Amino acid sequence: MTDAPPLLELAIRTRDHDACLAFYRLLLGPEIRSLSSTYEDGQPVRMAWFALGDGARLVLADSPFRRPATPQTAIVFLIHSPEPEAVEARLRAAGVWLESGTHTTGAGNRVFIVHDPDGNELSVGTRGDLPPA
Repeated sequence: MTDAPPLLELAIRTRDHDACLAFYRLLLGPEIRSLSSTYEDGQPVRMAWFALGDGARLVLADSPFRRPATPQTAIVFLIHSPEPEAVEARLRAAGVWLESGTHTTGAGNRVFIVHDPDGNELSVGTRGDLPPA
């Protein structure tokens, strides 16, 4: 039996699912799967999955049975290509406000900071030097 690497799925509960879905499409590209259904009581449930690389996924979840998280989450997206400047330009062209433009950190990483429509802080940048896993 081979040990398979664990699958990481990061879930973000959305307050404004439509706005978050549009934002993450700009940031990450098209979702790999979307699901929209209705519970017996008529409450809508919407979910969308995005590939993050190395088998990891981001899921946006809009469910009447889950209380949306308080927007205090800080998430780091490490990208390989395109460079952060290209992703920043795509977001700015769509009218997204960035907290900081692309800059070089003390560790030599190129990053920018943006908030999603629900207020979650995202640092988007190059991989740089990371401690061993």
